[in-house]
Amino acid sequence: WRNALICLICSVAGGSTGYLIGDFLHPVGVWIISLTGGDNGTFLHWYARWGLLLLATPLPYKITAIASGLFHFPYLMFLAASCVIRGARFFLVAGLIRHYGAPIQGFIERRLAWVVSAVALVAALALLLLKLVH
Repeated sequence: WRNALICLICSVAGGSTGYLIGDFLHPVGVWIISLTGGDNGTFLHWYARWGLLLLATPLPYKITAIASGLFHFPYLMFLAASCVIRGARFFLVAGLIRHYGAPIQGFIERRLAWVVSAVALVAALALLLLKLVH
């Protein structure tokens, strides 16, 4: 659990740095986004449609953090969403390893991107379903 907490703190600190790059160093943020093949219009459209749910997608967290700063999402909302979404990711992995031990650890290490993407997809779909129901 300690390692999951350290990962969460460091990840959110890195995301906050990305947010600050997007918010205060706008030209640098635009340039970094352009390196991904995306453009501001694409990310703006995604944010208009999905909001901070983008943090739960397989898109790289640093890119969504920079885009959050570029589009001036309220920082405290970004911070809270990052803590919940990134915390779920790190504590889920820690819980799986604690419960299942070495066999699941090997599985996660070999297929981390797939495991995280699947968890993110399930979380995003659940939140979308809740949004549609209300």
